[in-house]
Amino acid sequence: MNNEKLRYKQLKEKNSMKTIRSTWKCMVTEDNNRIIKKYLDEYSFKNECDVYKQLEGNKYIPKLINIDENKLEITMEKIIGKNFLNYVEQGNKIPLNFLTELEKIRNEFLKNDFYDYSDFFNVEHIFISETNDEGFCEIKVIDFGQVVRIKNEEKEKLKNNIKIEFNSLNTEIEKFQDYFSIQDNTVITDFFKNKLKTNKESGDKTIW
Repeated sequence: MNNEKLRYKQLKEKNSMKTIRSTWKCMVTEDNNRIIKKYLDEYSFKNECDVYKQLEGNKYIPKLINIDENKLEITMEKIIGKNFLNYVEQGNKIPLNFLTELEKIRNEFLKNDFYDYSDFFNVEHIFISETNDEGFCEIKVIDFGQVVRIKNEEKEKLKNNIKIEFNSLNTEIEKFQDYFSIQDNTVITDFFKNKLKTNKESGDKTIW
């Protein structure tokens, strides 16, 4: 058994807290109102640490409690809310400002020299608060192991890519369904209809 598999086996045997998820890269456990991520992959650990250190206090990510670089361990607050997939399946609705908020987060990361080429739209990494009377919610995102630092000269191109991407998501039902794996077509159709209605009522053509 190689060292990485041995560490994984020992960690799983010794861990008495509730295990939320475990892979060859990371084990995630819950302890009261804290989430503890123990990494077996140093590359992902470093990426996630970079994000938490630079964006500490940002409302779009969980509150950082502690980083232990010797143990490759990050402790953060437990988010009160459901991931996007569970939220939609249980509530049969999508918050009106869902895409607007996601685009803000995408650009916030870019402004801080971060970009996620692979996991940003993972429905299990997007957490939704309960909607208010207007149908709006707050969003937090998690899991930054695949986030990379980008060079300043790349920003303008990526910023334009984000704009194009979200324009498509806001206008193409099939693309929205493909990105977010929602099987109930009625929920998606209602989301697009309600967005359009809200935009017309507000008179603001820039709000999707």
